Amino acid sequence: MRIYITRHGESEWNVSKKIQGAQNTILTEKGIKQAYALANRLRGEGISRIISSDLDRAFQTAVIVGQMLGIDPDKSEALREISLGAWEGLTRDDIEEQFPSQLKSWHSDCFFSPESGESIMDVQRRVSALASRLINTGGKDERILLVTHAITAKVLITELLFMPVGFLWCFRLDNTGISVIDVDGTKRTIICLNDSCHIAK
Repeated sequence: MRIYITRHGESEWNVSKKIQGAQNTILTEKGIKQAYALANRLRGEGISRIISSDLDRAFQTAVIVGQMLGIDPDKSEALREISLGAWEGLTRDDIEEQFPSQLKSWHSDCFFSPESGESIMDVQRRVSALASRLINTGGKDERILLVTHAITAKVLITELLFMPVGFLWCFRLDNTGISVIDVDGTKRTIICLNDSCHIAK
C-alpha cells in the first residue's frame, strides 16, 4: 500500500497567522490554485481513494483533487486538525501574552493541552486508529490520498514510520506539500517528505 499525505491549501487564517485548530476556515485564492497544482501533480499516480478531514479547508482541497482524478472524497473526523481550544483565533504573540509559557509546554510535552483543547497524544490515538483500519483493510497495491492539516499530518507520518511522536517538531509541512509512505506489513519506507515542487513560491 502506498499512502499519500498532504496538507490543505493556504487558508485565510494561514495568511493572518491565526491559530486555526478545529476552526472551520476556508481556502484563499492562492490556496485554491495550490489545490489545482496538487491535483495536476497527482495525475498518473494511480490513486484510487481520497480521505479528507471534514473541515472545509481540507475537504475543499480534496474535492478539487478528486474532480481531476475522478474520485469522490470521503470525510473522516480522525483527520481533523488538533483542537487547540482557547488558543484558536489567536496569533502566537497573543498566546504568549494571554497564556505565558504554554507554547513552550506544548512543544516539550506531548500530553499538554490548551484549555478545552487536545494534546498531541490525543491526536496520535485517533490517527493511529485510522491508519490501522486502512492498513488492515486495504489492498497491497492500493494507493490512498489523505488530505489533512499540519499537526495531524505530522503525527500521522511519525505513527506510520514507528517514530516517537515528539519527532513531529523536526520537520515542516507546507500547504499542499506531499509526503509518501509505502506500507508493506511492518516494513515502512518513506518515498518523499513535503514534496512541494508543484507549488509556485
